[in-house]
Amino acid sequence: MALVGDAAGYTDAVTGEGITLALHCAAALARVVAERRPLEEYERAWRRLSRTHRAFAALLSFGVEHPRLRRAAFRALGAAPRAFEALLRSAAGEGV
Repeated sequence: MALVGDAAGYTDAVTGEGITLALHCAAALARVVAERRPLEEYERAWRRLSRTHRAFAALLSFGVEHPRLRRAAFRALGAAPRAFEALLRSAAGEGV
């Protein structure tokens, strides 16, 4: 058995990346199964594919737990819209 998307351990539904991650993971799982490779290879692929999403979710959780830092970060990002755009692109896996 192998799980994909949110069921595979995605940490935060707030960022809206669950479907994208599920599709990428399903493709990785299909390759592993089609090539009759061990499921551990899918788990490694999942870790790689979800790394950015998990990091961004951890950042959001940190902000929830530390309101002063969150407000300061939003002020800073408000003053630097390009930095905010770069952060969102990175979180979406688009790179900068």
